[in-house]
Amino acid sequence: MSIIDDLQELAIGSRLKRLYDTFAKDVAQIYKDEELTFEPKYFTLYYLISRRGEIGITEIADELALTHPGVIHLAK
Repeated sequence: MSIIDDLQELAIGSRLKRLYDTFAKDVAQIYKDEELTFEPKYFTLYYLISRRGEIGITEIADELALTHPGVIHLAK
């Protein structure tokens, strides 16, 4: 039995992080299989730009519920 199992509900953050990591890895594999050359974390940014064309950092931050620095970090 692991510490995560021992903690039960108290470890929900850790469980969700592991679930996300597994999901992100699977999505990355799907992108690779489809010969898409970007990481899943960029999808919402690329999609937003493809739909809206020119869009400012502040608008991107609002649309993606990120901070201005968060958008800059994502776009690097």
